[in-house]
Amino acid sequence: MKRLAIFDATLLGITPPPPAGIPSQEANLKTWHFAFNRLDDLPEILLHGREREFLTWLFRAKSTRASVITPNDLDEYVRINTSRGATRAALSYYRHQLGPEGTAHSRARAERKLTLPVLAFGALRARTDCPRFCG
Repeated sequence: MKRLAIFDATLLGITPPPPAGIPSQEANLKTWHFAFNRLDDLPEILLHGREREFLTWLFRAKSTRASVITPNDLDEYVRINTSRGATRAALSYYRHQLGPEGTAHSRARAERKLTLPVLAFGALRARTDCPRFCG
């Protein structure tokens, strides 16, 4: 790899952990899915056949401007997310990356400096929300 371009995101294992205890309503709305998505089998059981309802709620609750997701966009998200194995594959990211092995790997990676040029794009909300949501 010769160079890297990245977008800013608040990710567990890289950024400080969320505060202990019951999160505020606002923090819960933004972060509940990290724990839910890591559960074995339950998310697949609850989401199967309800992908449209789930994605509609998710885009409305978590988007800064939900109107940018058009009905055609939603149809495509539903089409992809209802294909065989799609939900399990998406949840596997959370199960691995936020599990003990993935978190340890991320922390070890964070200790090494990159030796290539990096172009980083930061998000206004990601920077201002992190202190509230990440401790």
